[in-house]
Amino acid sequence: MAQIVHKLKIEGMTCGGCSKRINTVLSGVSWVIDVDISHESSNGYVTTPSDVSVDRVIEMINSTGYQAIKI
Repeated sequence: MAQIVHKLKIEGMTCGGCSKRINTVLSGVSWVIDVDISHESSNGYVTTPSDVSVDRVIEMINSTGYQAIKI
């Protein structure tokens, strides 16, 4: 199965708890293969099957109360 790494800028994170919350939510999603969210850099890398759109990933992150945009 082909995979893609979605590179995102995430606004609103202020601490490690913020990035942990996003990591926890995304890790529980069946179509997420790997996730690495860093509040220090305000970046996130989410690996999914290639047929999962970046918009779907952004919707999941935004549902946690933060704002994600593709970079």
